[in-house]
Order: sequence, then C-alpha cells, then structure tokens
Amino acid sequence: MYEKLDALIISAIRDGYSPLNDRAVNEEAKRISQSTSRLTFRVIDGLMQYLRKKNRIQWLRINGWRVVEVAEDQK
Repeated sequence: MYEKLDALIISAIRDGYSPLNDRAVNEEAKRISQSTSRLTFRVIDGLMQYLRKKNRIQWLRINGWRVVEVAEDQK
C-alpha cells in the first residue's frame, strides 16, 4: 500500500524538494488518506518518520532531508 509513496518521498528528497510540498507525493497520500480516513499530511509525515527510523532518509539541521545511500552488500 505504501511502496509507491515510499518511492515518491525518496525521489522528492533526491530532487531537493520537501515531500510535504511535492505534488506527486501529495496526490498519492491523498489517495491513501481517503481509504484510511487519516489526514493527507499525517500519511506523509508518518511515512517519513518510518523511513527515518529505518535509516532510509535523514534530517540534517543545516541541509534538511537527505536520502541515506546504502551499499548493496549492506541491504
């Protein structure tokens, strides 16, 4: 259910955009929010925190969000 949104969030961060303001991320989150009765920004925020805890993305005070690159042998 969230795989597409995961990819969109990571893509937005790689492109230098905030996932909360990215159109594609918001459209997918809106579709999910309609089936889960959660607010759209809560869907995005919850998934971003999940990705952060799984060490897929990271918040840096100076640079903002960034994608954590993992070597193939560490996956």
